[in-house]
Amino acid sequence: MTTIVRSLLGKNYVSTSDLKQKIKEILRRTDATFSETVFDNNWKDFYIDERCSIVHGSGSKLVDVRTYSEYEKIAREVGYWTRSVLYHYIDQHKKPKS
Repeated sequence: MTTIVRSLLGKNYVSTSDLKQKIKEILRRTDATFSETVFDNNWKDFYIDERCSIVHGSGSKLVDVRTYSEYEKIAREVGYWTRSVLYHYIDQHKKPKS
């Protein structure tokens, strides 16, 4: 998602806050049931707690088989974010039919 957001913003580097805001903006436009509070809570749980923990060598819910339901929740939601960003990108870069 970072690479796509970088392209959408026309930047060589995207900060974590830019990434979060662009994903949030896309979801706000494409999902009638979007909740900023739910997104912010999930962002903290999924990006800050999981991704940053993994990068910095801490534990992860994603590799612990005892937390399969948590893994499913994370995978489902982040997968949804990813699909939304991809579809938005595709829509923005479609060539008009001749």
